[in-house]
Amino acid sequence: MTKVLVTRVGPVDVGWSSWAVGLLKELYGRVEEPPYLVYVVVVHDAPTFRSLVSSIHEEVGALSPPAYEEYEAVHDAYTGAPRIVLCEELIRRRPMRAQAGAILHEGAHSVLHGELRFYEVSLSLASRLGLGGLSLSALYLLSVAVKDYEATRLLVDVGFRG
Repeated sequence: MTKVLVTRVGPVDVGWSSWAVGLLKELYGRVEEPPYLVYVVVVHDAPTFRSLVSSIHEEVGALSPPAYEEYEAVHDAYTGAPRIVLCEELIRRRPMRAQAGAILHEGAHSVLHGELRFYEVSLSLASRLGLGGLSLSALYLLSVAVKDYEATRLLVDVGFRG
């Protein structure tokens, strides 16, 4: 059984937050190998969400992904365990099914990509391949596309369909 540790930042609607965490727990109950521990941070407003995500990237020395300012939810494993950060304000602008999809999408990443190794880019390899800043951004976007496909496939495979 997955232990989900929830942190709320700001005046988060506890009912909505509980619903979001319930979706994640439902997902973890459907997969063969759920994560042992997942950190979930629910942030009330967009400016605080963006500031937190930026701080997380700075703290670990990660490059901020191109256009991450447009994200409403993110995931990482910089702590050694999967972490999902949800922006209540941005997600709740969507219809309920889209809200559920955004939350479950990040949950799928926590199942599939919940270890630090999925977020490391070998700078020595990038250097050997002659990848500069623009190429690193392209490589990042390609890895996002692959991971997003894997996350979507997992959700379909365990019965979450539009």
